[in-house]
Amino acid sequence: MSSPVIQFKRGQAANIGLASFKAGEPGFTNDKYDFYIGVDGTAANQQFFGSSRYWEREDGSSAAQLKFVDKNGSNSINFQALNTLAGIGTWILPNYDAGSANEFLKITSADNNQLTLDWAAVPSGSFTIAADSGSNDTFTTGETLTFTGGEGVDTTVSDNEITIAAEIATASNAGIASFPASTFFFDGPQVGVVTATDSVKGIASFDSTDFTVTSGDVTLNAESVEDIVGAQLVTNGSHTRITATYDDANDGAIDLVVDNDLSNYDNSTSAFITASSTDTLTNKTFDANGTGNSISNIEVADFAAAAVVIESEGIGSNDNDTTIPTSAAVKDYVDNNTPASTVDIDGDTGTASVSTGATFAFTGTDPVVIAASGAGVTFSINDASTSNKGIASFDSGDFGVSSGAVSLNDAVVKSVSTDGSAATPSGHAFTIAGTANEIETSGSGATVTIGLPNDVTIGNNLTVTNNLYVNGSTTQVNVDTLTVDDPLIATGTTSGSAPGSDFAKDLGILMHYYSGSAKLASVYWDNSEGRMVMASVVTESSNVLTATSHATVEIGSLMLSDDAGTAESVITVSGSDRVLQNIIVDAGTF
Repeated sequence: MSSPVIQFKRGQAANIGLASFKAGEPGFTNDKYDFYIGVDGTAANQQFFGSSRYWEREDGSSAAQLKFVDKNGSNSINFQALNTLAGIGTWILPNYDAGSANEFLKITSADNNQLTLDWAAVPSGSFTIAADSGSNDTFTTGETLTFTGGEGVDTTVSDNEITIAAEIATASNAGIASFPASTFFFDGPQVGVVTATDSVKGIASFDSTDFTVTSGDVTLNAESVEDIVGAQLVTNGSHTRITATYDDANDGAIDLVVDNDLSNYDNSTSAFITASSTDTLTNKTFDANGTGNSISNIEVADFAAAAVVIESEGIGSNDNDTTIPTSAAVKDYVDNNTPASTVDIDGDTGTASVSTGATFAFTGTDPVVIAASGAGVTFSINDASTSNKGIASFDSGDFGVSSGAVSLNDAVVKSVSTDGSAATPSGHAFTIAGTANEIETSGSGATVTIGLPNDVTIGNNLTVTNNLYVNGSTTQVNVDTLTVDDPLIATGTTSGSAPGSDFAKDLGILMHYYSGSAKLASVYWDNSEGRMVMASVVTESSNVLTATSHATVEIGSLMLSDDAGTAESVITVSGSDRVLQNIIVDAGTF
């Protein structure tokens, strides 16, 4: 269980003069961390008890501090004990006498661990100061003695100690320095420079042909780069396609030159096809992908004679599909081939055969009549009668005809069976229709079934005089007011009975509302935790609720029941006062 928190009255330090604390009531400032206690309920008599701004407690690493803070509360003078003490000592301060100028606190007596302090004057005295250069000086006690360093010398004072040290030499300041033996040699106090070689660092000169030296900076001349760049970059067989040339006159630029003479390279992959002068297609050059010369000037004479069929005999006997026949050959072939001597005829049933020049007869079957006249044949259908099939018209008073479909008008229906028996109307069709979403009808043979549809809508009141059972996943009631006469509402039952096992679902009421977005509040029994929950925002998954924000509850009083079943008020309201009573507040242990 998390430790409970008891909070006092809280606010800004600037509001302390406006706050009213009852006698013994504590108050705390959030910005200054000050602690106050009320005396009589008036703001003027609030009593200041302390603040962390005025001290800092020991933490195991540093000793405690006592802080004297300035009027703005941002700066302080701190008194701190040694981090490690050998015992407990007591300093007894002087009388109210503040002492005089230039006096200091002096231990006047010591009694075991009690030290008595009093003001004492600083004893006077002086001494002479001398240096390597300059005149001697007299220093008097109480004055400030300053140590100043010159070029190459630093002075530092810390904890009554003065340190004099030489500075490190730089390019602009004198000081101490070290010299590597590989570059410098020492001859007594003289320092020399070693001449540079392949294996030793030292001083060196630079050839002006290859290098340029300006203010100590060495750069490589452009001419020295010339030998670095190769002449050929890419070759194909024995021919150079790209040549790199160093351009001395253009600030050392490198020119890349492409060899455009394609005759130097292998043309075996060329797409060009050219006929020789001895071929039939003389001087008619074209390319394979259709982007070359036009071939519109090619004539029949350009093709070999074997590619053209001239005689009609060649059309029927030659099985070469690529040859070209002449018009004369085609006419000869048509004239020399006669049509078949008979014509075969297929009907819906049966077949027939008519010889060329014979009579082709059409025979009609009642009610179809066939009449021939001149070069034409007329097909017609007889009118219908009570004894003969044929075409007919329908009286609009009795029939309705649409797109060839004939229906009997409603007024012609002579009898309908409504007692549920399998009676057939007197030879006429009729329709029984139900009301949408209320009555559903169906027929089979001479039987008509009338019932309720799967989805029923009641347009007015529905009264159920006996029990109503609804089996499904959702029951939705959309009304302005829901009235339930029963004093108890049971949830979580199984077919009307108490559950026989834990079904791992929460029980409660879900309430939809909108606050910036659609939200869901709930009062429910948390099955997994075994407690009631009031939440302003919940999420639901498979009838299990998760509270993401708990609800604020407004009540007149709150009663809690103890183990003995005795309920007492723990929060009550008296006028404008909210009273906490009959309760123990335990802040826990740490």
